[in-house]
Amino acid sequence: MHRVDGVSEAAAALFVPAVAAVLPARTGEVGAVDGSTLVSARAVPESVDDPQLRKQKRAAIAIGGVSIALALAVGLRGEWLGAFMTLLVAPFGLGLTAVGVVTAGDHRCSRPAEACCGSGRRGGVGYGAG
Repeated sequence: MHRVDGVSEAAAALFVPAVAAVLPARTGEVGAVDGSTLVSARAVPESVDDPQLRKQKRAAIAIGGVSIALALAVGLRGEWLGAFMTLLVAPFGLGLTAVGVVTAGDHRCSRPAEACCGSGRRGGVGYGAG
């Protein structure tokens, strides 16, 4: 069985004869089977309201807005090449910063904190005396 979502009823109706035409001919052992009874059509909403996707869209819009604002501020100072470079580079820096902020407290290690982080502190390996 194969499930295909997001198609119209007319497309589903055309799909059945197209697949039947490609299948090899059956022997006389099994009677004729009407495959159209196995096809079901239902309406699918245009947009699935996925919270994770909504968060990603909001983050992308925020990063884009901040990048444009930074480029505009640099451009208004008369540095149009700098504004263009800001527009090219800022989204990457802001995106990486956002990923770092989101995953900052996400310490996943299979070993205990003392063995994984060195000195037992959650912040990582300590350097120097102390």
